[in-house]
Amino acid sequence: MEEDGVGYLEFRGGSTELATE
Repeated sequence: MEEDGVGYLEFRGGSTELATE
């Protein structure tokens, strides 16, 4: 779940580009 959590945190941070990846 950590991997998904990282992407989720990035998305919340406003980094949609990283979240998409």
